[in-house]
Amino acid sequence: MLNQTDKLRVAVLVSGGGTNLQAILDAQDRGEISHASVVLVIANNSKAYALERAKRAGVPTKVLLKKQLGGQAPFEQALTEALEQAAASLREREQLLEVSEKRLAELEDASENAKQQIIQAMNR
Repeated sequence: MLNQTDKLRVAVLVSGGGTNLQAILDAQDRGEISHASVVLVIANNSKAYALERAKRAGVPTKVLLKKQLGGQAPFEQALTEALEQAAASLREREQLLEVSEKRLAELEDASENAKQQIIQAMNR
């Protein structure tokens, strides 16, 4: 079993209820995800229930609002800084930054099947 320092450090981007986040956290607690650990939850909606889920699990949270930050470029800069501060493992940072708010909302509404696929992918 990997120790905490050997695990992939994962930041999860959320915008709503956080059902996918909860599935990941639950799988992590059950030991089904042994090589990764959620180290930060970032929301683009300050009222996202996912923030509460993260706090209950003891995972640090951050809210980044594009309008308050002054647009896409400052949002991406703040996101990059938050990920770097959390020392999140990023393989494709550019892909992460290109995820649109619409896509985040679609992911939030994913079915139970999609949650299981995420868990399985993290265990590969």
